[in-house]
Amino acid sequence: MPKLFLSARICYTLPIMQQRKHVRVPFTGTAEIPTEKPPIKVTVSNVSFGGLHLYCPKPFDLGQQVTLRIRGNHSGRSFNETVEGRVVVVHRRPDGNSYGVQFSSYLDMERHPGLAGWVGDMVKKVGAVSFLRNLGA
Repeated sequence: MPKLFLSARICYTLPIMQQRKHVRVPFTGTAEIPTEKPPIKVTVSNVSFGGLHLYCPKPFDLGQQVTLRIRGNHSGRSFNETVEGRVVVVHRRPDGNSYGVQFSSYLDMERHPGLAGWVGDMVKKVGAVSFLRNLGA
């Protein structure tokens, strides 16, 4: 049986991952912060029903509220939906900033039919792979 070695980084972040309620899936659409003038384009790396991870040149503070407009395609139809949340993780690096955003409320088919439908379908397709990626495997 192969032995599993966890690095110090993974051991350190494991308690945070145990708090995660939803599987993250890689995101391929586009997003922006529409409340800025002009709107700021951001890169979303993954999404779950409870939040997302993004890269953005604008500095945000822990706890700051953010509004995001997310565009993508689901079941052959385009969607353009707005989500709100707060910054719960901040990574500041010389090459750019990344943030974990927790949605103000979970994605659902009533308020976010395109994005929630897309996430739901992706979780069914790649849920196990995303779960392993979250564990650093």
